[in-house]
Amino acid sequence: MSQPFIFLLSLRRPAVGQPSHFDRASTRLYMRPEGKRVSTSSFTGLRLQRRFQDACAKLGYITPTPVQSSSIIPIVDGLNVVAQAPTGTGKTFAFALPIIQSLSKSLDERENSRSEEEDLRDQLQTGRSYVKTLILSPTRELSVQTYDVFSEVCAAAGITNLKIRCIHGGVSINTQLKSLQHSTDVLIATPGRLLDILDKNGLQHGLQNVSTVVLDEADKLLSPGFDKETAAVVETLGYRERTNKPQMLAFSATFPYPIRPVVHGIMNNSSYVRVGDVGDFGLAAGETSASTASTASTHTPSITLKAVKINSTKKLQVLKHLIKTSEYNKMIVFVSTKKATEDVAKMLRMDNIKAEGLNGDLSQGARSDRLYHFKNSDMQVLVATDVAARGLDVKKLNAVVNFDLPRSPSDFVHRIGRVGRAGEEGDAVTFVTEENDEFYGVVCKKNGLGGETEEVEGWELDVEEWNEKKQKMLEQGLDVHSGGNGGVKGRKKSKKDKLREQQQRLKR
Repeated sequence: MSQPFIFLLSLRRPAVGQPSHFDRASTRLYMRPEGKRVSTSSFTGLRLQRRFQDACAKLGYITPTPVQSSSIIPIVDGLNVVAQAPTGTGKTFAFALPIIQSLSKSLDERENSRSEEEDLRDQLQTGRSYVKTLILSPTRELSVQTYDVFSEVCAAAGITNLKIRCIHGGVSINTQLKSLQHSTDVLIATPGRLLDILDKNGLQHGLQNVSTVVLDEADKLLSPGFDKETAAVVETLGYRERTNKPQMLAFSATFPYPIRPVVHGIMNNSSYVRVGDVGDFGLAAGETSASTASTASTHTPSITLKAVKINSTKKLQVLKHLIKTSEYNKMIVFVSTKKATEDVAKMLRMDNIKAEGLNGDLSQGARSDRLYHFKNSDMQVLVATDVAARGLDVKKLNAVVNFDLPRSPSDFVHRIGRVGRAGEEGDAVTFVTEENDEFYGVVCKKNGLGGETEEVEGWELDVEEWNEKKQKMLEQGLDVHSGGNGGVKGRKKSKKDKLREQQQRLKR
């Protein structure tokens, strides 16, 4: 493998209440290991085949974003890549293009050789169906969205024989098991459902021939709650024993310091492509980059951050006031519990505001249906848990509201990243109350934000009520640093972990 490189692109962090801004430069350069420079100011300079350059134009991509211009060439070169970039800057497109181009060569050969029926017959006889590329996603919605991106690129490039499959929970596993009897070029999966498939011998030894692995929203996949499932999948790849190790790609907007040893353990000999102000994304104090460069992009996010200081008893009233007095016609409201999604949505509907809840307890059909109506502007407000915080791309989204704070500072970055995507503008509003003000300070410190707050006219802060609530929390021994949302995420076992432990006990 070629000598790895480190290439950092530094962006200027916006102040609270101000839209983000990217320093401008006329070109972006990728430094090859041998020292040669390659211009990456357009897709023509990224060593993509002509049909993929044309596909970019058809899909409306004229100038690559920083993460695209920095990631595509090393992925084409077969290097391992850890790519960190702000939300909404086209990370999925950055790995989809080179992966599809790499697969297209063998696809062209296969087109003139064997039929799918012959391929299936031989696979059934030998007990081996292959998977060439595996993409792990933490949520069902993100896996479906990634599937759509791959399908769109293939359609624009005129590729009709790429076999893409998407598997996730919430739907029948039997249909998925049947589809995986066929060989698969790109398998997009949530870790839990993939392990269920493997437990039923649905892929036999197919994962041991995977040539590329993508950890999409890698920090989430490697954090408590997902880390055991992700590690189990990586173990199934036979990664440590293989001499021809798969190419490993990890993409996310955040890589918190605690998970970095895990990243380093999986991504051996990796090239690090980190796009963004490193202060925003959790570098430890004193940690420095090997090189920096300024950059420009026509796809940069523009997010106006606002923090509203209010009494916790007035949150719902202020939310209704915000919806009715603003020009927001499409908004995501983030809450901390599944029950709250339905409760808040119901209260909004009682005030003639079109709203629905989105949480992990809903059936996959209900989740898909509500997302469909929200994306098509049939409803104004989607009240959601953090199931909607990762990778979800909603066009013309005006605002996100942190009705409750998330349980980790990095999730705050992902939540607000639902707006300001692909060059659009949007607002991110956070409710700061006596229950979460100290934790909000932690969130701001971790993410390099100023922490300034403002009050809403007509809903000014009742200082006496604020102080009484604070005192009551202290007397009850409540953790004022947790944000009133259940503490640090990941300390509790997931529902799937509990079910697996129960199954293991029954087998004994």
